[in-house]
Amino acid sequence: MRAGAGGREADGSVRSARARDGERRVVVRVRAVEAGVRAGCGLVEAHAEQKAAVALREEVLERLLGHLADAGFPPKSVDVVIDTHIDNVGVNTRPTERGEEPAFPNARYVIAPEEIAALRAGLFPGAEAYEVLLDEGLVDETDGHVVGEVATEPAPGHSTGHRFVRIGPPGDQAVVIGHLFLHPAQVFSPEPRAGLDEDIELAAKTRRALLERAAAENTLVIGPLWASPGAGRIVPGDEPGRWRLMPEG
Repeated sequence: MRAGAGGREADGSVRSARARDGERRVVVRVRAVEAGVRAGCGLVEAHAEQKAAVALREEVLERLLGHLADAGFPPKSVDVVIDTHIDNVGVNTRPTERGEEPAFPNARYVIAPEEIAALRAGLFPGAEAYEVLLDEGLVDETDGHVVGEVATEPAPGHSTGHRFVRIGPPGDQAVVIGHLFLHPAQVFSPEPRAGLDEDIELAAKTRRALLERAAAENTLVIGPLWASPGAGRIVPGDEPGRWRLMPEG
């Protein structure tokens, strides 16, 4: 099976859509199951008055869900939503006259237990709508295998419970990196970055480990925040501790 940012052969397919906030959502079809990966969609409510923020969030939701539908993944067809971490409620739920409701009504939501614990401790202001998913019993605090050839993997540093999502069999994989790399420049220079990670030293260690493994295994690396094509292969740089991203997709 060959992995690509725009498609996947054999028993699965990988598609992505980019919302107005600049973030890419990746959808994976594994046999008859469709799994969506989101990597935190915040900042909407933090930069506007409440009423305007709600309107803007609705606009972002409509754009994203429309893009996913155009790519062949209408919300009702999605079986699993995997959150690499919690930043804000993002597109997990949507506002309605009845209050917040799941944006993907037939899906299970996979979220790391550390992120759920932090949410319940009040550490994620603006993400309270996650409680709707928890109250309705839609959240699986799964670690490791999710479905088919899709699995989560601890990738701490950006947040305590941050996860990567691996797709495909060993030796022929793609990995969705969440928010551990905000820009491709961090592939070349994965050093600690002040103010953007909860634990800057641990995040840098996790980045280096991912780069070393991706280069050794020729893994397709998918960055939800990266500009198009949003993915590539990692190769060693010209000096120790440096890598280069070869765009693909």
